[in-house]
Amino acid sequence: MFLSIHSFHPIIWTKWLVVSLIFGSLCFSNPRLSDQANPETLDQTGPQVQERSPSTPGSNWQIVTLDQYATPGQFNTLSLVMDSSDQPHLSYARRPPNTTDIELKYVYHDASGWHIEQVASGWGNYNSMVLDSFGQPHIAYYTGSLTYAYKDNSGWHFHMVDSENSAYPFLKLDSNNYPYISYYNGTSHNLRYAYQDASGWHLLTADPDTDVGLHSSLALVEGYFNVIVYYDNTDHDLKIVSCTSFCNTPGTVDSQGNVGLFPSLVITPPFDLHVSYIDATNNALKYAYFVYGWTIQTIPCPTSVWGDTSLAVDSKGYVHIAVDNSNSPGKILYFSEGPKYTWHAETVYVTNNVGVEQTIALALDSHDIPHIAFINDELEGTQPKYRLSYATRFSSVFLPVVEK
Repeated sequence: MFLSIHSFHPIIWTKWLVVSLIFGSLCFSNPRLSDQANPETLDQTGPQVQERSPSTPGSNWQIVTLDQYATPGQFNTLSLVMDSSDQPHLSYARRPPNTTDIELKYVYHDASGWHIEQVASGWGNYNSMVLDSFGQPHIAYYTGSLTYAYKDNSGWHFHMVDSENSAYPFLKLDSNNYPYISYYNGTSHNLRYAYQDASGWHLLTADPDTDVGLHSSLALVEGYFNVIVYYDNTDHDLKIVSCTSFCNTPGTVDSQGNVGLFPSLVITPPFDLHVSYIDATNNALKYAYFVYGWTIQTIPCPTSVWGDTSLAVDSKGYVHIAVDNSNSPGKILYFSEGPKYTWHAETVYVTNNVGVEQTIALALDSHDIPHIAFINDELEGTQPKYRLSYATRFSSVFLPVVEK
């Protein structure tokens, strides 16, 4: 018999969750609450996968190219967000041919089509974007330091958040449009947490250990705490820490092998945590969720997996994961969860340039339709051609705009 999560007083449950996050000791064998299933009826052999492989990879998806150019240019990191009108917004970094300068770009679609803006030049790697309550973009990105940019009706505004070498930011906004950022500090080689309130910016060390936080993902639980999951490159574990105006002692989610790379975190009401990440020991995709305790699944994949992951949860509580797979053959893979731990796998795209690390972002619109942005390298002859691509299963995809 499982206690209903709603039977807990919110404050008691929150404190209990924080303790369990820190110490990772509350691990019951229980079904997902969203499955609404009797535990005796669940398949006890673990998650099952059904691969919907079209005869031509990507035939269930409509893919457009938003930006492209040939070597020796390059794209680097991106974010994807859907607005309240189900229109896509992306940020990405690119290095044009024959230059070392990085350009930070913002691209969005509206009723008149696609639009591409240059936000900054010289820097822009490791960017993370969200939209505020007015539909305006906010971006945290690497400039040698940590920089935060936002747009309003008067244009773009820029603030240096941390003057030290800071990379791999992950940005969220609260309901008052205040920013929160998890990131890797390259000077002290640890995980940092920055947030802004009415009194200004505050910088905290979320995990003081060395060489932690290289990949992180942040989610907010307003009025309670914020949660960061991240990769510990020293112990090779998936770690977690909760922060408010201070950060608690970090805990460990998964320590079985070299795990925790490229994590993606979503928290759904009331306090359910969902994390996708890579198991580098087994070249596998993992999914961990927290209800009363942590449950960890290895998602059966049609091939070995290595690359960026992005997770979203739909309105019915089912999980969707996109992963770039730079192992042979290089693929963009999409997984959607079904009842009783079943997973459906689809191949969205196949590249002919194997082994090139890519980056990916997944978002669901208000109809739970998946949208995926990814960066891929195609070989044309012996030379790679770099593309920023946008894929959706929507029946009426937006017309492409290609900037050269």
